[in-house]
Amino acid sequence: MDKRAWILFALLILALGTMIMISAEITVSMKLSGDPSRAIVKISVKLLMGFFFFLIFSIFHYSIHEDLANLYYYISILSLIIVLLIPGKVHRWITLGPLSIQPSEISKILVIIFLAKYLKNKKEEIGKFKEGLLKPILIALLPAILVFLEPDLSTSTIYLAIAILMAYAAGAKLLHVLGVIGGGTLAIWGMIAGGLVKPYQLERLRSFFSNNLQEQVIMAMESAKSGGLLGKGVALGEMKLTVPVSQSDFIFSIIGEEFGYLGIAVILISYMGLVWGLIKLANDVVKDDFARFFIYGYTYLIILQVMVNLGVNVGVLPVTGITLPFISHGGSSYTAFMMGLGLCTSIFLSNEREEKT
Repeated sequence: MDKRAWILFALLILALGTMIMISAEITVSMKLSGDPSRAIVKISVKLLMGFFFFLIFSIFHYSIHEDLANLYYYISILSLIIVLLIPGKVHRWITLGPLSIQPSEISKILVIIFLAKYLKNKKEEIGKFKEGLLKPILIALLPAILVFLEPDLSTSTIYLAIAILMAYAAGAKLLHVLGVIGGGTLAIWGMIAGGLVKPYQLERLRSFFSNNLQEQVIMAMESAKSGGLLGKGVALGEMKLTVPVSQSDFIFSIIGEEFGYLGIAVILISYMGLVWGLIKLANDVVKDDFARFFIYGYTYLIILQVMVNLGVNVGVLPVTGITLPFISHGGSSYTAFMMGLGLCTSIFLSNEREEKT
C-alpha cells in the first residue's frame, strides 16, 4: 500500500459520511417539524467546526501538540469535572449558547496525545510493570472515572482500553497486559455486584447475555436489511424513521437501507484501509516516537468505536452510546476525530518535508 493511500480512504469516509449525515438529519427534521432548515444549520456548523479543528491540528507542526500535551490533559480533566457540576441526572454536555459540547469525546484525543508523550518519555522503562502499564492506566483512569459518573460506562471503558493497547504497542509485556485485563474483568463484575452500574445499563447487559435482543436492535437490523444489495438511494429510506437514535447508535440502519450491503462493505473497507494505511505510516515512515504512539492510539480509537458500533447494530454487543467515527450524529465526536486526523496529517506532512531535505 502506498504511504498516501490512507488519505484517499479518509476522503472517501468523509464524503460518504457527509451524505449519510445529511440524509439522517434532514429526514428526521422533516418528520418532526416539516422544516429542514434547522438540520441544515446543524450539519453546516458540525462540518465547519470539524474542518476548522482539522486545519488547526494539521497546519502546525505536530511537536507543538506534544509540547502542549500536559495542558491538554488538564483541560480534559477540568472539562469533565465541569460537566459533572451541571444540574441533572445525566451530565454529558456543556451548553454554550447554540452549541452543545460533549467533553468526553474531545477528551479522548487529548488523553491520547498525553499518553503518546508519556510513552515516548518512558520508552526505556516500558518493560517494567509500573512505568510501562500501571502509569498509563492511571493516566486514563481519572478521565474514565469522571466519564463513568456522567454516567457513560462504554466511553469510560474505551479510555482504559486505549491506554492498555498503546502501552502494549510501545513495548509493555504481554503477561502484564493479560494480568491487567483479568483484573479489570473482575473489577467490572465487582461493580455490577456492588450496584455501581446504573439500572438501565444493567438491563442492557441482562438483555444481551440472555440472548434477548432489544426491540430497537431488531428494528435497526430490519432497516439495514431492507436496502438489499444496492440500497434504496440517498434520503429515500423510510424504515430509518422508526429506528430510535438512528443518526448515532444505529447509523448502520441508515447506511444499509439507503446504500445497501454494498454501501456497508465500502464503509467498512474504507475504515480498514484508513487504519492499515495509518499503521503503515507509523511503522514504516514515522521516526519520532511521540508521532508513532499517537497514530497507534488514534487508530485503536477508530477500530474500537467501529467494532462496538457495528457490534451493537448486529446484536453481538449490548447497546451503548459509542459513535461511528466521522459519520454518526454528534458534533463533538466528529470534531474529535477530525482533530486526530489533522494531527496525523501534520505528522505525514512533516515527514514528507524531512524526506525532501
